[in-house]
Amino acid sequence: MHGCVFALLLIDLRCIHTIHSVHYKIPEEQSEGTVIGILITKLPSTLRESLPNLRFRSLHDEEIIFFFLNATTSELSIRQRIDRETVCPNLLTVDNVVSSNTLRRVEDNDRCELSFRVNILRLNNISVDIVNMIRVYVEVEDIDDNKCTFLPKERQDIYIKENVNFTKVTLNKPVDLDTNRSNNLIRTKFRLVPMETTTDAPLPTMPVRKKYLETWNNTFQLNITETPSQVAPFNLELWINRPLDYEIRQEYAMRLFAGGRKPNRTCALFIMVHVEDENDHKPMFEKKSVHLKLMENASTLHPIYVPKAHDGDAGPVHKTMLFELSSLSANSIRATFYVVSTNGSIYLRHPLRHSQQSQYKLTLVVRNPEPLITSKSTNLYFDGGTRLTEAADLFDTMDVLIDVIDVNDNSPIIEIYSINGSTLLTLTEHLDVSVTDFAVVSVTDDDSQNNGQVTCMLDDKSMQSFRLTRIGPKRADENGNDQTGLNGALYKLSAVHAFDRESTTTVDFAIICHDHGQPSRRTNSTATVVILDVNDHAPQFSSNRLHVQVIEDSDPSRKVNDYFVLQVNATDLDSGNNSRIRYLLKPDNISKDLFLIESYTGILRSKGNLDREQNSTLHIEVMAVDNGQPEQSNSVLIDVQILDYNDEAPEFLQAIYEFQVQENVVQGYHVGTVVACDRDSGENAVLNFHLKDATSDISESAEYRFENHLLPFRIMSHYVPESQCYAVRLFTSGPIDRESLLPNNYMKSDNPNWILQTHFPQISSTIATPKYELELMAEDKGLPRQTNVVKIVTYVTDVNDEKPKFLLPRVEHRSTVLSRYEPRRFEILKVFAVDEDEGQNGTVQYYLESLDAYDLTTNADELRRCKTEGLRQRPVTKQLRINLREYFELNSTTGLLSLSTELPDRLVGLTLQLNVLAKDIGMVVSLESVMHVCITITDSPPQHANGTMVGRLRYASQQRTMFYVYIFTAILVFGLLIAAVFVLFGYFCWHHPKSRKNRQVIKIIRYNEAEGNLITSEADRMHTTHKTNVDNMAAIPLAYSWPMEETAGTQTANFHSTFRYNSTNPQDSHPADGSRLPVGHGHTDIQSLLPTADRVGYLCSPFEHMPNQSMYYTLANAHAVNYSSETPYVGYCEAT
Repeated sequence: MHGCVFALLLIDLRCIHTIHSVHYKIPEEQSEGTVIGILITKLPSTLRESLPNLRFRSLHDEEIIFFFLNATTSELSIRQRIDRETVCPNLLTVDNVVSSNTLRRVEDNDRCELSFRVNILRLNNISVDIVNMIRVYVEVEDIDDNKCTFLPKERQDIYIKENVNFTKVTLNKPVDLDTNRSNNLIRTKFRLVPMETTTDAPLPTMPVRKKYLETWNNTFQLNITETPSQVAPFNLELWINRPLDYEIRQEYAMRLFAGGRKPNRTCALFIMVHVEDENDHKPMFEKKSVHLKLMENASTLHPIYVPKAHDGDAGPVHKTMLFELSSLSANSIRATFYVVSTNGSIYLRHPLRHSQQSQYKLTLVVRNPEPLITSKSTNLYFDGGTRLTEAADLFDTMDVLIDVIDVNDNSPIIEIYSINGSTLLTLTEHLDVSVTDFAVVSVTDDDSQNNGQVTCMLDDKSMQSFRLTRIGPKRADENGNDQTGLNGALYKLSAVHAFDRESTTTVDFAIICHDHGQPSRRTNSTATVVILDVNDHAPQFSSNRLHVQVIEDSDPSRKVNDYFVLQVNATDLDSGNNSRIRYLLKPDNISKDLFLIESYTGILRSKGNLDREQNSTLHIEVMAVDNGQPEQSNSVLIDVQILDYNDEAPEFLQAIYEFQVQENVVQGYHVGTVVACDRDSGENAVLNFHLKDATSDISESAEYRFENHLLPFRIMSHYVPESQCYAVRLFTSGPIDRESLLPNNYMKSDNPNWILQTHFPQISSTIATPKYELELMAEDKGLPRQTNVVKIVTYVTDVNDEKPKFLLPRVEHRSTVLSRYEPRRFEILKVFAVDEDEGQNGTVQYYLESLDAYDLTTNADELRRCKTEGLRQRPVTKQLRINLREYFELNSTTGLLSLSTELPDRLVGLTLQLNVLAKDIGMVVSLESVMHVCITITDSPPQHANGTMVGRLRYASQQRTMFYVYIFTAILVFGLLIAAVFVLFGYFCWHHPKSRKNRQVIKIIRYNEAEGNLITSEADRMHTTHKTNVDNMAAIPLAYSWPMEETAGTQTANFHSTFRYNSTNPQDSHPADGSRLPVGHGHTDIQSLLPTADRVGYLCSPFEHMPNQSMYYTLANAHAVNYSSETPYVGYCEAT
């Protein structure tokens, strides 16, 4: 409610001299509605005196949301619960801590204080004054409402390398959001307790526990230092005073407890110390060297040796041993052997060959894996733990000696190559047999001694064409066979007869070789001899003459196909370059200009200019030539028939056709002939014709009066074989109206004076000869369709068939007024008519056909007919006995109607109807039109600025005369009225000297027929009269309007409302029996409620009420008198 009052009052802004501050202290977490204090008690006594008129308004400060201020009592209470750690920005919350080792430092000011402003308003009668402003400070005091915790989490994993003498590790920070020292952590509450396992199981008791605790206490120590932070007042460090041995114990678990004064506010940090293994033991081989004998065909799938080694370290990394070949090993050793790194197994990469190397020496190395981190610094792990690492590199070596034992495991290897060293063996066809050595056969065997001795021969089929001969030193074995003194053998290969390549392109042969080992190993080798070609054949075509049909190059698909005609193909029985054929055109003018051929594909193409209309058939000759030496050639004749493509549009013999036709000619009249041709053939030369209006896209402003579908023309076409063209005849198919082709440029204006300011030239003098602009489109039946359009202009000559049409004055301006004081030559109006015919047929002249005067003072509606159909009333021209034509003059050329002389006074008030005739001057027949113009002659001042002085004087004199007549008439009427009053008064006094005693005649009250009720002034007079004559009357009279709907039964709705006249009691709604007067159909229901017989009565007679009557009522009588006095006095009511 107070808010509404403040919104409606005007606030008076004045200077605020002082701003008071009010301070409160409250504990945090108080419930809603808790009262903090009353502001008025903190104010000066001068302000407290006007407490009922004071109002307290808090401003929209951010921290007011926590409080509620009563505007009247100034009571300040808590609106919502306040958490000190949430609302104060200088406190550290758990959400603000990240996984780092540092915490945000708090500000030096540890007070949590909320402030807001309050306006003190004083209520006046019409405004509100701001008398002062208060700043309220509410300090939120801390309570022990938060439990301590370790940040960033309550578990910490520490990684320590073994054999480190002393180590310090920073522990997670204990944090308590309560900043009050009494509510925060206490130093004496920190306890470091050992645990046996990570599952928090209790330690075993007695000797084991005692020994473990002694070792643990000597090893681990908690160091506590204070910090300036109020929420994290201590830094904690774990000191490791003695070296740890991974091989003795890998993990140490412990808990660090922290808390304050309340037991339920304690927290714990679980600490797990992980001892990391250090590489402090060297891996060792059990043997320093071994000697192995290995067959050369040993498998590569099984290890040839597996060494044994051990390492004294127990860690998962440093107890791991890796085996490898020494980095000093030769590349041949590494290419032959490889070592499995996990167990040292030695494998062969490929089988050994005694012939290549008979002994190998390997050096094996065993070591621990290289550490991932080699720097001696503390590093952070992703799990939040801390790890200390350092590098180590300890290893051991051993030697492995391997002897390779030879076995007969190699078969003879046969290599065949030509004399020049190529692996391709060739023989030229038809070569002389005496020089037929063409290849060398080399046979090798990697085995030693007899295992490497080889003997070779040809198979039976190959001996028919070739001969194999050993070359080099020879020796005979015990069987008499030739053998070489070294391992392997060398042979030459010769042909025993000549070859024909066209019958045999290649010849195969086979060589068989075997060694002399036990068991013997055999090798078979096959080879192919390629017979080289000699150019002894010419190219050949499949036919000596070819026929092809191709569409002319104007077809778009020809370009898409790159103008392909055909592809010729010739064959040559030779091979290589001897069979490689190139194609060329036999030179002539036609082939050179129209065709080209691809040399090596034989594709014949046109150059894009094949035109059937120029050459329908062509003959070209294509030659095929091989690349042999000497060249061989042949040719083929190609007949090319060019097919038609619809690339020729129809052509008209003339660029434009002009014809002439007279309007209104009969339908079917031949206007002219158009000739069209098409150079294509077949369906491409069959034409269809379409006729349309060439002005169909003309602007709408031209307003042409015909549309395309109403063109009065049609066409007929027929083919003329002699000329191979079409003759298209143009005929009329409907009425030809020249005037319908004229643009509708009649001007319009709403200004009536425009008729005197606008000049219209003759239409025929500004419009070119009307014409039909047609377009004849010729379209062939080919694909794609080809069209052409020619313009046909048909001029239409004129016939006098149009009547003149009146444009001015417009229909609404054909009735005007004219002052009789206008001067001679005064321009009354201008008529203008147009004739859309041409020349003399369109030249219009104007005439006054008739001129009559009419008296229209009693028939104003008759004047409207003058604009259209003319006046029907009889003229009064004959009664005037004047010649009206002598007053008006109409220019036959310009149509200007003017006064030829001044108008007489007798024409004032009369209306003159002028029938203006517009007629052309056609040679054969003349057409005409009539227009009615009405001019009303008035006695008004002249409109024209050049009115004559005589006219102005006459008008002024008449005005003065009329003024005198009006004054004289007023004086005369006033005198007659006064005389009539005296006569009536004397008459009344003479004939009714005693009526004032017996009949108190009351003043006449007039009934307003138009409104159906009494005039107010008359009703007042009626009551006044009643009061002055009450002693002479039998009852109180009352006259008032009677609703018309209550008299519907008497059918008096057309006679205005009726009256009820109650002379006895105005409130009597139930008159005595027999008190109603008889009323018939069409009578006014005037009812008189009569008193009983012993009272003063009335003598009443009915009366008849006629339409359009004047009705008068008095308290003593009632009568109805007709205006025309045709109805006698028929009734009255008067007091007896």
